[in-house]
Amino acid sequence: QHDIRAPCVKFKEPYERANSTSFIHLYDQSKFKFWHRIKSSMTYNFIAGSPLLLKTGDINGIASTQILGSDFTSNNVPISLVKPNQWQKLSTTGDWSLISGTYSPGFEYADLEIAISGWAPGQGEPALSFPGEIWEP
Repeated sequence: QHDIRAPCVKFKEPYERANSTSFIHLYDQSKFKFWHRIKSSMTYNFIAGSPLLLKTGDINGIASTQILGSDFTSNNVPISLVKPNQWQKLSTTGDWSLISGTYSPGFEYADLEIAISGWAPGQGEPALSFPGEIWEP
């Protein structure tokens, strides 16, 4: 079980939404291999480790595949932008990958949708496994 609310700061009402929020995340072989979308635009920045595979798509299919990394002779890119509401999936190509990212406007859990396991773009609208209090992949 993963409680994905843990890093979230709770604000007393009323509050203004942040213009942007950022994160640093360590991906390993066991984590976060799911399709998800967010209402904000996202910028991913590769920091270290193995290249990270970023797939994006919509209900019609996978639109693009990029490799975030530092080996520019192998067509890696250090930074990538994911449009708002675009399905995305990240996975490391090695033992681990370290990235940072920025959401604009700022991240809110109510804006996150996670598709059920086994769904991929091109299979119509997915059943969702989140939002919810505790996410169990």
